[in-house]
Amino acid sequence: MNFDIVRKEVIYSIYKKFSQYLASDDQNLQLIDPFEKKVIGFHYGESHFSVSWIIFGSIFKDIQMFNSGVKLLKGFVGHISDYQKEKEYHWDFNNIAFCTLIEFLENNPNVSIGITIEDLKNLVLRQSDSVHGTINWMPMRAYTNYCKHAWTKKEAYREKAESYLENIDKAAYNDGFFEDFLPKGKSFNFQYHIYTTAMLDFLSRRYENVKKPNLAIECCEKMLDSEGDINYLGRGNNQIFAWGPALYIFYENKIESALSKATEYFYNRINYAIENMNLIMSDLAGEDRNWWWDYHYASVYFGHLSYWLTLTYIDAPELMDVET
Repeated sequence: MNFDIVRKEVIYSIYKKFSQYLASDDQNLQLIDPFEKKVIGFHYGESHFSVSWIIFGSIFKDIQMFNSGVKLLKGFVGHISDYQKEKEYHWDFNNIAFCTLIEFLENNPNVSIGITIEDLKNLVLRQSDSVHGTINWMPMRAYTNYCKHAWTKKEAYREKAESYLENIDKAAYNDGFFEDFLPKGKSFNFQYHIYTTAMLDFLSRRYENVKKPNLAIECCEKMLDSEGDINYLGRGNNQIFAWGPALYIFYENKIESALSKATEYFYNRINYAIENMNLIMSDLAGEDRNWWWDYHYASVYFGHLSYWLTLTYIDAPELMDVET
């Protein structure tokens, strides 16, 4: 199965489906969750969708998608202070979306979104880190704090970033897998190992002091079952959350056999999930929320999938170094 074709088709399919749930907000847009019938502002669906659509729309000269992304981003920023009043506001997820957008705009100076890069940086500098102890959130905090250090030269940000990376190291098993909570033995599962690995791979492409997680990447390859599934064990199994990061890992490290096998499994199921807006990889109706955790939302997880598939367009694939 050709990943280049699949990633583009899936991003467009998700856009076509969820653009139906964009609501006018003055001159901007908000994303209404199809089942909750309201904006899930304290999560990260709006930030991830908007950044995905801006970047993808720029690359493929899709003005409609690009404009949707810009208006959705402005709508999100306009309401961000209200969203942050919620206890469970997802600081780290939203922060990395902003940082990715800033990076893209700096690398593509001809792209204008009507918000200056300096204003976006100042927005991020005002943001906090989440306090969740889950390991898969920590590389996101590291990325945000490395960005803040680069913009301000304040050592406190670099020190924070490195402290988060130290916690990730403590969560690594000898075989390469990552626990998702310390102390070890409380919360291991495939989905969050994949996400931690993808974020570390993402970081290693940007910062010389972050080592590519080769052993963890190899674990992801070995996780593939005979059909090409990668998310069949532990908390969050069968959710689409794992698939964007997993395909990012296989594509970016040129693991061709795993990429082809996983892409075929993914493609044979994702269109049913999109049509039914089900964050579980099945043909069941999303509105029934079968096997959903009570804090998960379709508008969030499909934004996450679109965002990670979009990242494969801005990070150049490199053959993974073999450790000796």
